[in-house]
Parts: sequence; C-alpha cells; structure tokens
Amino acid sequence: MHLEYIEEGNDGGLINNTVIEEGNESDMNAIEDEDLLYDSDFNLSDDDMLFDDFVDPNVEFGGSNKGKFVEGSEWCSDDIYTIVPTENIEEEGCVHSDDDFDSTYGSDDEGKMKYQMYNPRAENKIPDLKLGLIFSSKEEAKFAIQSHCLRRGMMMKFEKNDKKRLRAVCKKEGYIWFMYASKMQNDNAWQIKSYNPEHKKCSWNYNNSSLKSGWIGKTFVKKFKDNPKLGTSEFRNELCTTLKANVPKWQAYRARKKAMDLMQGKMEEQFNKIWNYCEEIMRSNPGSTVRMKLIGEEGERKRFHRFYMCFNACKMGFINGCRPVVGIDGCILKGRHGGQLLSAVGLDANNNIYPIAYAIVESETKDSWMWFLRLLDRDLGFENDHNWTFMSDKQKGLIPAFESLFPNAENQFCVRHLHSNMKKDGFTRLSLKQAMWAVARACRIEEFERKMKAIIRIDEDAYSWLSKKNPQNCTRAHFNTYPKYDILLNNMCECFNSFILDAREKPIISLLETIRNLLMARMQLNREKAEKWDGVICPNIKKILLKLEKEAGECTPMRSDELNFQIVGPFDQHTVNVLQRTCSCRKWDLSGIPCRHAVSAIWCRNEEPEAYVHKYYSIEAYKKCYEFPIFGVNSSDLWSRSMNEPPLPPLYKEKVGRPQRLRRREPDEPPAPTSNSFRLVGVKIKNKCRSRGETDHNSATCKKRRFDNRDTGTETAATPVEASQSQQPDVPQFSNQPTQASTSNEPAQNRGTRQKLPVRMLPKNKQAKPTRSTRISSVKINQSTSNIHTPVIVRGGMNFITLSNLRASFSNTATGNTSRLASELPYGVSRSTSRVPSNSSKASQSSQQG
Repeated sequence: MHLEYIEEGNDGGLINNTVIEEGNESDMNAIEDEDLLYDSDFNLSDDDMLFDDFVDPNVEFGGSNKGKFVEGSEWCSDDIYTIVPTENIEEEGCVHSDDDFDSTYGSDDEGKMKYQMYNPRAENKIPDLKLGLIFSSKEEAKFAIQSHCLRRGMMMKFEKNDKKRLRAVCKKEGYIWFMYASKMQNDNAWQIKSYNPEHKKCSWNYNNSSLKSGWIGKTFVKKFKDNPKLGTSEFRNELCTTLKANVPKWQAYRARKKAMDLMQGKMEEQFNKIWNYCEEIMRSNPGSTVRMKLIGEEGERKRFHRFYMCFNACKMGFINGCRPVVGIDGCILKGRHGGQLLSAVGLDANNNIYPIAYAIVESETKDSWMWFLRLLDRDLGFENDHNWTFMSDKQKGLIPAFESLFPNAENQFCVRHLHSNMKKDGFTRLSLKQAMWAVARACRIEEFERKMKAIIRIDEDAYSWLSKKNPQNCTRAHFNTYPKYDILLNNMCECFNSFILDAREKPIISLLETIRNLLMARMQLNREKAEKWDGVICPNIKKILLKLEKEAGECTPMRSDELNFQIVGPFDQHTVNVLQRTCSCRKWDLSGIPCRHAVSAIWCRNEEPEAYVHKYYSIEAYKKCYEFPIFGVNSSDLWSRSMNEPPLPPLYKEKVGRPQRLRRREPDEPPAPTSNSFRLVGVKIKNKCRSRGETDHNSATCKKRRFDNRDTGTETAATPVEASQSQQPDVPQFSNQPTQASTSNEPAQNRGTRQKLPVRMLPKNKQAKPTRSTRISSVKINQSTSNIHTPVIVRGGMNFITLSNLRASFSNTATGNTSRLASELPYGVSRSTSRVPSNSSKASQSSQQG
C-alpha cells in the first residue's frame, strides 16, 4: 500500500500529494476500488466523511513521523501522536511518559527533541537537576545549582563562570560530581549539557564554605516579607536549623540586609520611581501637598535634595478640630544615605498625637527649617501668628527660623532638654533637678519668683545659669492662655518618632509608604473608636477630670455671688469666676480643664464639671479631626509614567559601620524595657582616672601617666644611677646608704656596709610571679658570710642567688672586668655597683665559671 500525506488544498478540498504520472489509469482504478480516496468534486459532505475516517480530532501530529500514516498503527494518547506497532515492532518503542516530549519548541519544529523546562516556583527548595534541563537565564541556572548542592550539604564551586559557560564541581578532592551548562544556540536560554549526579560517598558538611550571603538572602526573602522585624539572631538560628550548617552571625547579618534590599528595592531603584510615586499620591489623595526639591546645574541630571508631604486629610483635620499648638522636631534616618526627617505634630481632642506633615532633608539647618516651615505655613495658614504656639527642643537653626517667619508666635522649649543642657554645664545634683522642675511648674509669677529664690540656697551658680534663660519659653507662669496648652515636654514629637521607628531604616519610597500606611490605619481606627464613645468629652479628659474631682473633695467653697467663689484648700486659697472660666491659680486658664478649685465651685452650683470643659476636648472636635480619610495607592506597576527625568540619589553624608538601632539614653533616664521584667537594668558607671580625673579609663591604663613617668624619671629607680654612670662609665659608683638587713643575727658593726641596688619596678599584675628574671630589690653584702647561700629577697618573690658569687662579681668589677661580668649578673642588677674587696680567689673562680 502507498504511504500518502493528506493536507488541505488551496480550494478547500483534499488533494493527493503523492506523485502520480498522468495516464496511469490502472493505479487510479486500484485506488478507487479500495475506496481509500474518492476523486470527486470535493463536496462538503464527502470531505467530512473522509475527515472522520482518517483523522482523529483528539490528537496532534508530532515527532519524526509527522503527517504520515502507517498501516497497522493506532492512536494511543489524547495529547501525543506516536506510531505504535501492533505486531512486528518491539514494545520498547512505545512512549511511556509525556515528559519525553516536553519542550519549548512548537508543533511545527519537526525532528527536534523536547526537554524539560525548569520551574523555579515548583522547585524552589531542592531543585532536581537532570541532563537537558533548560533554564531561562544564567542567573536562574546558577541559583538552581547552588540550591541543589547547598541544601544537600555539598561543598561546590564554579570552575567556569562566563557569558557562555557554567561548570560546577565538588570542592572535595576525589569526587567526580560535576555539572556543565552553556548558552543555547540562537536563544538566551541555558541548558545542562553534561551532568554526573554521582555524589554518594561525600558526607554532610556542617561548616560549608560554599554558603554565601547572597544565596541565603535570595532564598529566605519570603521570611522577611512575612516578618520584617525578624532580628539577626533569630534569623541565624533559623538558618542553622533549616540548612543544617553553621552560619556565622556576620554572614546572617549580611544575608538579612540583602534580603531586605530584594524585598524593598535598592535606594537607586526607588529614586527612579519617585516621580511616579508623587503623581500617584496626587491622583489618589487630591488636595494633598507633595513637594520635591532637586539641585544641580543646568544641562545635567538633577539630584534629590528634599521632599515634603502633607495629606489633605491631616491638613483639614488639624484645622477643623485641633488646638493651635504645633510640635516641631527632627529625627535621624538610619538608611545608607542618612538624612533627617522633620515633622510637625499636633494634639487631638483626646490629647493624642496628630501628625500633620513631614519632610526629608539633608540636615537640621536654618535653611532646611525655613523651607519646611514655609510649606507648613501654606498648608495651615499662620495668619494670626500671635495665637499660635510652637513646642521644640531648640534644634540647630530652628530658633532663627521662628524669629524670621513667625516673630509674634510663642516658642516653648522642652524642659527635659533644658535640664540636659544644665547637666552638661556641671549642675548635676538631684536637688537642682527637683528645684528646676518646681520653677517650670509654677503657674503664677509670685510662685515662680519664690521657687527661683529656693535655687539660690542650693547653688548660686545654678541660679545665675537659669536666670539667663527666657522664662516665657519654659515656665507655665509666663505661658499664653489662648491655645489651652500647659504641657512642658515635647512628647508628641517623641511619640511620632517612635511611631515611625521601623520606617526610618527603609529606602525613600518604602519609608514614605510605611508612614502613609500607618497614618491611614490610625485615622480609620480612631474614626471607629469615636463612634463607640458616649458623653460629651473624650475618655482621656474624663480621667484627668476624675482625678481633679478627688482632689476637690478637700476644698471648701465660699460663695461671693452666683458666679464668684472663694475656695479654701488644705494649703492654699483661691478665687474662681465661673462665667469667665478662670481661677486665680491659672491652671483652668492654661489647660481649659477645670482645676480642683473650679470643680468645687461648680459643685456648689449643683452642676457637672464636664459642662465647663473647653470645646477643644469634646468628642465632636475629635470626630472632626478624623473626618477625612487617607486613601490607598496602587502597586508600583500600575503607576502612571511621569515624563520628568528621575533624580539621582542625594549626596548626604553616608555613615560608616552598622546603623545605630537604639537611642542613647541619659544617665538619669529610665532604661529601655528588657525581656527580664524582674530585673532593673542600671546605667553603666564610667571609669575615672585618679591621676588625671578623666573618664573612660582608669589610672592603670592612663597613657598620659606613662609618658609623664618616662619624662620625669619616676618609672624606674635606676635613673639617677644610670645618669651618674653615663658621666663616668669606667668608675663604679659607691653608696654608703644603709638598707634593710637580710639576717637578724648580724653584728651591729657590719650593718653599715649594706648597699641598695637599683631596681626596675614590675607591673602589679606580675609582682606575684617569681621567675628567673625577677628584679632584685635589696641585698646586703657581708664579707663574714662568704659560704652561706641564702635566698635574696626580691620584689614579688625570692630568688636563690649565691652571695659569694655576687661579691666575686663586685670584686672583678673593681679590677676592670666590668663589661664581661655585668652581662653575667642576674636580670635587673645595674652595672653601677659597690666596690667590695674579695677575700678568696676561689670565690672569684666560681663566679667566672658561673
């Protein structure tokens, strides 16, 4: 039977592609007799019948026999066409698996083998390498080979690693495992061309030097997506358990940093999207203020310098429901490029922080503060600046900026920072701290002056130092009563800095997005919280009022008329005007919350104190603060593409070493909370040098003391003798100064011949270790005890030195053998010795033999 290939003709019918000569009628008749093909007018009904008879619609043609039909064959699969012989062909030609034909090539690529593609999602943990495996890129192939080896405890290395080749072998000698992959022809894909998987005798390597921080960071990046606060120690413990290998702490630290970079994106990549992010914020939150300042010369690519953000929800909420009080502060950004984050924070009706605006600048300077405050003025509108109050820590350049932009506004300074400056100037006594806080809490001028006089009795210099400060910035007695603010600390800014602590370590877009998410979630949470409150005033104000009501029970009211009262307390007496809502103690005037005297007068009128609380603390004002929401933004791939050129990263001063995580605390500040709540962690005491009075070292490690001792000659006692020797090197020096006797039964007439030998002092930590080189402190030279061998008392122990040998050495010194005998003396004995006559030549010979 003829083999025929059937295809569709141009006219829509089926034609015979077999070459048949014209005039061969016998062949044509044979074909028509067998009814294999009807040579008709190719109507549609005949075409369908032929298709149903010879074509299986459930299969595709593939393989080397594409388009051919063989007698005795059958269709055996729903998705792969193959020729399966029924009688004469062996069974091994049958295809048992679909993987043999899995390939990147289409059905039109005739005669090509099909190989398996690597799937990184399915084989992320332990890839299974095989010959012919195809990777989409070299990076994917390299990562898969590393994962295959390192997760099996193998030590491997890449012998070839270039643009076209990748060869990996086992590091250990004598093992034949290897893998070779190369770039495919006319394609960017890579394929394993040679592979020997035999690696059975190599044991597990717990100290695997092939582990690199880059591979670890890429492998465990999902850990940090689930838990961004995962610390280095916890991450290292998890690595050692998962990989069954010893991972050093420094390697875990670098792997964590690289994983965070992969998750958040690098700094340079985020600056390329900064314009797109600005347009997305303006689209999603209309009315918000987004300003970015770039620097650079004309014709060059601009560089990022500053960034300002103020959401419309924060702007309108502060204007509608907050007091005219703004806290200004700055904090350090802990990223690689550094910089400062300036913030403006207010207080809501519940005395909680209310973030208004924030900006990223290079540092705290007058120019940066002026730029930030001008933009803040445009958003909030400080027209009547005499009604506004700014609380700050007296940052660098902030006070000149206030004086230039808002000369009539009231500037208040944090008292805690004022006390820190006081301690730096030497006023560290606890009594001074308590007296200074008493001055700051005084609400009347008379009380303020009385507390200041109390400081004179403690320290007059401290009084002079405090008198130079402007009392309008740090004492309640001089505060303005309009803003209803009597807080002496800048805690609202400190709380905001702690609120965004995790965001300060991230790149710029991740930093801004983290702050936006925190503000968006916080405003929604407070909005839901306010719906559950009952009454007129907020809960925190109720707690303050409840405490004042307890103190009001000790007061006795005396009515003057319907509106004026005289309140007699345990230690004071004040007047209250209910209509004007004032008290002579000025606490009601400053805060807007009735003091204990006012509560007593209100009770006398049979009224509730809550009705006299200022409207700034009402639930209605609180709802106005959080009336407007902050809307979300889309992912970065959905942002509109800006036509502006992306800026370069800023040229801020990059910090060296690891970024500081914890804030430095003052010595009198409470320590940070620890895991052990039953132990009080104290402040480390600084060492102090007794000789110099300096800190951070003691007298034993004082370098200046060592240099001074060398210069003055107090380090060694042999300095005067050596100086005299330098004047007369050939003549030994004599001294008749008596020393301590070595024996108690010595005759009194011989005690005048004692000689003090020069000694070098040993350090204190080595004085208790007698060695061969121990220095001699004192020795008595006596002619009558020539044959007695007694131990010589030395500093730090004793040394058994024969006295007769010493006398013989001294006698030889007198005869001119000074240079040779001096080298034979024990260590520590100076060349300048006393001249003592010798009594026997035998002793001299024994000393020469020694």
